[in-house]
Amino acid sequence: MKEFRNYEAIKQNAGPVISSQLPPGAYNCKILATKYTPPSDNGQSGIITLQFDVIEGNYKDFFKCQYENNTQKDKRWKGKVNIWEPKDDGSERDEWTKRNFARWPIAIEESNPGYV
Repeated sequence: MKEFRNYEAIKQNAGPVISSQLPPGAYNCKILATKYTPPSDNGQSGIITLQFDVIEGNYKDFFKCQYENNTQKDKRWKGKVNIWEPKDDGSERDEWTKRNFARWPIAIEESNPGYV
């Protein structure tokens, strides 16, 4: 690859890469927000987005701190998961989507006694 003009000067002023990650493990988290995006006209499935953060331990407020310390113009909340809505079209991918979709209510109910 050819080095572009002013590469060295730009590299010195680029700043650090912010990529701290939550170490693998089990954490107590709280769902902070949910959003449903309906299916689109181009055939894309609906999506449920859950935003969450760690609520106790050494990594409490991990994603909040990461968000607040991000100085980029287009910063985004990193503690989130997208759950795709099954299309119910009988495809192999749709069967995987159905299993994945069904796991979320089970996990939430099992980790929150009394919640249905």
